[in-house]
Amino acid sequence: MVIFKRLNNWITNSGYQDTGLKHQEKGLTLFEASLSLALFGMFISLVNIMVSSNDQRQKAISLGKETAFITRSVQKYVGFEYDRLRDELVASSSNQLLMSIGMDTINEAGYLPHAVLEGGTFRNSFGNRFTLFLRGVNGNDVTSPQATLSIADVDPDNDGRVEEHLLDGVIANGEYELEAILVSSEGKEVEPHMGSPAVVASKLFSAGYVQDKNTARGPYGVWEMDISSYRDLTHYPGEKQFVSLIALSGNGVFGYPDTDDDKEVETNTYLDRCINTLGSVRAVCESNNELFTEVVFNSFDRDGDGFNDSFGSIRNLYQLEMGSPVDSDGDNIPDIFSVINNLHGIGCRSNNPNTTTDELTLDCPEVKLTGDAKIERDLIVGNQLTVEGDTRSQRFLAGALNDQDLTKGIYHAELIRMDGDTTIAKPDCLDTGSEPQIFVTPAAFAIGSGHSLVGIRGLASEEINSWEVGLKAIISHDGDEDGKSDVIDLVSASDYVQVLTKCS
Repeated sequence: MVIFKRLNNWITNSGYQDTGLKHQEKGLTLFEASLSLALFGMFISLVNIMVSSNDQRQKAISLGKETAFITRSVQKYVGFEYDRLRDELVASSSNQLLMSIGMDTINEAGYLPHAVLEGGTFRNSFGNRFTLFLRGVNGNDVTSPQATLSIADVDPDNDGRVEEHLLDGVIANGEYELEAILVSSEGKEVEPHMGSPAVVASKLFSAGYVQDKNTARGPYGVWEMDISSYRDLTHYPGEKQFVSLIALSGNGVFGYPDTDDDKEVETNTYLDRCINTLGSVRAVCESNNELFTEVVFNSFDRDGDGFNDSFGSIRNLYQLEMGSPVDSDGDNIPDIFSVINNLHGIGCRSNNPNTTTDELTLDCPEVKLTGDAKIERDLIVGNQLTVEGDTRSQRFLAGALNDQDLTKGIYHAELIRMDGDTTIAKPDCLDTGSEPQIFVTPAAFAIGSGHSLVGIRGLASEEINSWEVGLKAIISHDGDEDGKSDVIDLVSASDYVQVLTKCS
């Protein structure tokens, strides 16, 4: 309507003078109008063709990336699980060694994230469903396609085990190998003008497309495969579907390990979740939000003055949980522990380039350590230190007393009754040249037999790691008539000595 309104204004204001040749004016005006309409229509058609072509190109690229993603994932699955799949094919088959595997199984094995599955399978943007087909073949079979092996071919004596010569790696003996393809089915048919470019866009040699029944072709037709050996399986692909090579006899598994991998298809970064994880580790990773990698914060010069002034930080963190000790060398002794230092985890180096002191600042009003804290170097407390339990130390230095070693001034004091155990342990003296010392002082005693006390003395006899203390009294009696007062040992329950020990 807008187009015709403008043409009417153009005809009315065409600028032609009324010369009486109205039929000629009218005919000329209509001709130009028709020409304008034709040109405008051609322009609209050209734009539509360009838009449609670009839309198809983007859809083909998207299909290619989806095909590459699922192909590479399944190739890794078959590559890592090859021997197990070969055994499973024999155990689960009643006759021919032929089976299909759904994407839910590959997801449970940890090679596909659950988020990409729909109803237990992987579907691309055209709704095509993907399934893995497997069959057993003889590596010495030169026919094309190779014949599908049967249970009788690999286990002729029916003992439940594959014949050894079929697993010895010698093709000439006849090797039991896997042939595996990834096929799409259901969903919208992918026309050739979309399917072939999608295969090219996948950037995988192993990706292919089925244009003709039972025949898959690779990018630019560089390979061709008769897939009719799988026609009895559910989800067998019809025409206009995708087929990717996963494993072929004599060629092994394509893309394993990562030889068919194009990083432009699915780019990895250091913050990608579950990067380079497979199997059960990947299954655990995909079920949570953890990062299986390191996180590094780089500082930079924000104002361009030549000095870094913007530094990495983690804000609003409520919990920092360290990992358990790890035995990395298998000797049953943990040798890797949680660390916070300048090399691992969280850096503690000061941001001031003029200082050589490493520093970790905790500016919380209160820091609580619920486990044992072992400080291997100096502990400097700027204010009061309050200890609710016992305080144990090998050295106590009093700064207010010119660094007096209080360890030497802290005596072991004990009152010893002489009719019991009189052994006293020596203290450990750490200083070079420092020796254990003991002081024995009489505390209480009783002198019998009516003799007067002349003197009393405490003494200690040295042994290797202890002393034996005693108490002797001198009385006013000379029983042996040697002209000297007698000396007697006081060993009753009434006799006590005070013992003090220290380091010199």
